[in-house]
Amino acid sequence: VDLQLPIRGKWTPALGFGGENSDFLDPTGKPKKHVAQDMKVGAGTPVYPIGPGTVKYARPNATYGHDPNDPKKATAAPVVIEHPTREGVVCAVYRHLNVVALPPEGSEIRDVKAPVGQVASLQDIYPYSPEHLHFGIRRGAYDGTANRAGYLPEGEFPGQWVAPVAFVEEN
Repeated sequence: VDLQLPIRGKWTPALGFGGENSDFLDPTGKPKKHVAQDMKVGAGTPVYPIGPGTVKYARPNATYGHDPNDPKKATAAPVVIEHPTREGVVCAVYRHLNVVALPPEGSEIRDVKAPVGQVASLQDIYPYSPEHLHFGIRRGAYDGTANRAGYLPEGEFPGQWVAPVAFVEEN
């Protein structure tokens, strides 16, 4: 199966793979490395799976679009899907999805033409951040750590993380 990008149509590159954001510092005070590609699009934009796979994680998360002061105001969530590829199993992480229509954990994704979610509005929680899909790919099976696809300390970069857009285009 050929892989496809999760956003159809036009999107604007935002923070790229390996970029640094001074809002996220490691314990030594250095900016952490971004292990994803941010794809800037409007709220409500459909997000598609890169290929068939199994949903391993799909729920609101305090780090990616959840008001930590009021858990009932969850607006966004990460979805992690384990995908078989020509290079072996990978986990794709799709972050900042609207919590309204998340795929059930454990469900099989067969129809790659059906979205797995929509980009959420982040304005109530992160007014400094434009709406975007935070898209990451890590080699290997799901290891239960849904929060690892954000920023890593310099010593841990890149590990098993790959440049996601380039990986999809090459596969």
